[in-house]
Amino acid sequence: MTRLTLESALRAIDGALVRGTELGCAPLTVVVLDAGGHDIALQR
Repeated sequence: MTRLTLESALRAIDGALVRGTELGCAPLTVVVLDAGGHDIALQR
């Protein structure tokens, strides 16, 4: 299994926040978890 880096997690969050804004989903919180359920990154 490929390990998820902080950089790739932040890129995924940025994309999700952009798409959420386009859809009018505000406020929005996005979290990326590792395989064990531990958070890697979170943004609101």
